[in-house]
Amino acid sequence: MKIMIKGKEWEVVFLYPKVYIKKYGSDSDAITVSSIRSIFFKTDAFNPVVIRHELLHAFVNETCVNSSELTRDQMEELCCSLLGDHYYDIGQLTDQILEIKLRKKI
Repeated sequence: MKIMIKGKEWEVVFLYPKVYIKKYGSDSDAITVSSIRSIFFKTDAFNPVVIRHELLHAFVNETCVNSSELTRDQMEELCCSLLGDHYYDIGQLTDQILEIKLRKKI
C-alpha cells in the first residue's frame, strides 16, 4: 500500500508475525525504516495506536530534522507543530491503513 506523507510517497507493508520477527525481531509490533520510506506492521499486533506511532515517525523524518540535535524545547515545539499541523492527516492515514486491513482481512 502506498501513502503520501508531506508530499512524499511511503510504502506500508503488512508482514505475518514469523516473517516480521525474523526480519526485525520480537521486541516491536511495527517499524519505520526512513531510509527507504517504508513502514512495516506485524499483522497480529495491528491497531490504531501502533499505526499512529509509526506515522509520527514518518512525519518526523519528513521534517528533515535529526531529533538527537534538538534541545528539549525544540523537540517539544516539533511535536506540537506535527500534531497541530498534521493531526487530521494522521487520522485519515490511520483510517486508510485500517480499512486496508479490514478489506484484506490481514
